[in-house]
Amino acid sequence: MAAKGYNVLLVDLDLQGSLSGLFLHETFLKERSKAGLLLQHFLTNTAERRKSNLLEYCVPIFNGKSGLVPAADSMAYAELNLTMKWLLRLGKRDTRFLLRRGLHQRRVTARYDIVLLDCPPLFNTCCVNALAASDYVLIPVLPSAKAAERVPLLLERLQSLHRVINPELQLLGVMLNRTYGAQLTVWEGDLWREMLSQGQDRWKLPVPAFETFIRQTTEVREGEDEFTTPEPGSELHTLFSRLVVEVEGSLPRDCRRTATAPLGPG
Repeated sequence: MAAKGYNVLLVDLDLQGSLSGLFLHETFLKERSKAGLLLQHFLTNTAERRKSNLLEYCVPIFNGKSGLVPAADSMAYAELNLTMKWLLRLGKRDTRFLLRRGLHQRRVTARYDIVLLDCPPLFNTCCVNALAASDYVLIPVLPSAKAAERVPLLLERLQSLHRVINPELQLLGVMLNRTYGAQLTVWEGDLWREMLSQGQDRWKLPVPAFETFIRQTTEVREGEDEFTTPEPGSELHTLFSRLVVEVEGSLPRDCRRTATAPLGPG
């Protein structure tokens, strides 16, 4: 999306901080932690009504116009503390809407075109914050029976939650991640169709399904180890480019980029 000209903000809400680890070295994250410049510090400060500018917690990535709000494994302690404040009504602010407050500030909306929130696979305070702040939910699904059977339950839970915390929340769609090959196996196809059918029963509306799926490939692991992005022309770059086109097609027209940024000289 950055290559197409979007200014993208990534926010790492996963307690393991794996998204942050894809972009930033551990030593840098430790320095940010000591300086109090991780997402958990923003959430804690905001909960206490301290003045907090989310941009101060952003690390520039890609061309410098995109950014990442990183997290570390200490997020788990902050998350537990925020949950207890919510349950015991001890905080000065509703901890479910801390991120929404930060992301909807004019200084943030003026700088970034799109925000991608990486959520933990459970409905904790961080995930609820993401749902309260989002316009859409995108659900990646592993091609396994156990993973697929959780999707209809997730959609059912989203139905009840979005009425309470964010009535405007929409389902962008579900997509298959880490498939076995360039084409779906018979078993994967059957699993996919069954999951979509059951999901529609729980969501009460048709469940959008992305045609693009991401194949399990060593290129992913190599990129993780070397802090590199997929190169234009590679299989992974092609797949994610297709995925971006599908995502753009689901966005309101005034949110889409009309021109593609050049990928290199000439």
